[in-house]
Amino acid sequence: MMLPEAVQKTKEALEKELNHKLHIVLIHGAYYAYEEKATVIEGKKKVAVLYLGKINEDGTFVKGKHRKKSYENVLSVEELVARPSNPIEELVHPDGIDLAIIEMLSTDARTPVKKIAEKLGIGIAQARSRIESLEKRYGIKYTIEIAPRPFGYFRYIALVKFIDEMPKIEDMKKVLQAEPTIQFAALLKGDYDLLIYMFAENTQLLEDKIYEIRSNAAFAPYKADWYVTYITYAYGFVPLRDEFFEELKGKVWHRTKETPRKPPNALTEREWLVLRALNENSAGSFAEKDRELGLDRGAALYTYYKLLEKKIIWRTTITMQNLPIKYNAVLICQQLDIQEFNAHRKEFLRHLISLPNTPTSRYVLEGDIGAPRGLLFIAPSYSENIEEIENTLAMYLKGAEIKSEIIAQEIVGKLGYRRLSEEQTLQYPIIEELEQQEKTKQNED
Repeated sequence: MMLPEAVQKTKEALEKELNHKLHIVLIHGAYYAYEEKATVIEGKKKVAVLYLGKINEDGTFVKGKHRKKSYENVLSVEELVARPSNPIEELVHPDGIDLAIIEMLSTDARTPVKKIAEKLGIGIAQARSRIESLEKRYGIKYTIEIAPRPFGYFRYIALVKFIDEMPKIEDMKKVLQAEPTIQFAALLKGDYDLLIYMFAENTQLLEDKIYEIRSNAAFAPYKADWYVTYITYAYGFVPLRDEFFEELKGKVWHRTKETPRKPPNALTEREWLVLRALNENSAGSFAEKDRELGLDRGAALYTYYKLLEKKIIWRTTITMQNLPIKYNAVLICQQLDIQEFNAHRKEFLRHLISLPNTPTSRYVLEGDIGAPRGLLFIAPSYSENIEEIENTLAMYLKGAEIKSEIIAQEIVGKLGYRRLSEEQTLQYPIIEELEQQEKTKQNED
């Protein structure tokens, strides 16, 4: 990686002071300096990485602030190597290089190792080793982010409060898992007992499906309040269950005399096959997928690019299934003062997409809801303090009343844990537009 002259000079000065080379990582246009040292302790190889700080383009060096407890009062990487490791701390706060790799894979899971290495200024072998370590450490699964709207589906959330008794968990799980349009369901601790995230083609079919679930023998004997609302696609994603692709089989078009042309919201059989295969595993060679799916050579790759072009696939991405998360908070925010919310909208959007120094984005899911009129968030917590999540959100989400629930147990599907680049979010261009409007207004004044 070629560095600007001023950055290179500062790097060389730091190396001279430390007596060994530094890694410079380019993240979001900023240059971050890391000290790395390998040693052998008690017969085991140990590599320590110490974040030193940021080098600005003009060459000024800003010393880094460390959140890791294992970094407290550490003056050199040698001291860090000598300290006993804290596995949980390392899982919660990986170093900057690992965070950058997770971010790149979240944005495009098919990013070549060579490109990752070049962008981070490290060797290909080191990049590959780090990726393999992250895959094992966090249980990374390669998948795709799919928009259901091209198939004619909308997203909905149901919040259920049982009045006297709750159905048996296994009975609820069996019923909800059998419904392919349900992508995620979890037991809650708080004002509600159950959350369901599902798809439906319209409100009539949604109401029919909710009625069918409520009338099932597992649910019918138990009195409950059901609150059902749409949720818009705004931030985060929920991985699609394989069962949903059985539902999508009904959208596969076959040429007949009655339907000589493919209708809107329909898929070709090849598109359906490739979507399902990529949802299961978006990594690996397309030549292998051709063989697995019985397709002609090059068909899977061609279909993949066509699906990207048609915005059916938003991106290849990852989800992590082995994270040291204490719990997930569900935050239901009722907008009481839209004027105050709009006045602070830009600050809220910046907070929403800002990335903490944990493996995941700040929020797993966020979207507008209609009942109550406002927003719903799902936020992973690596500590046991839910008030901290509420208070932080309240600092940026003005004019809203926030109520929180805790996910006690997932019973259907999984949440999409990843670390998406800020520039790749839907909110990023909105922030840029709002800033441009502010500049235009200032010039007019």
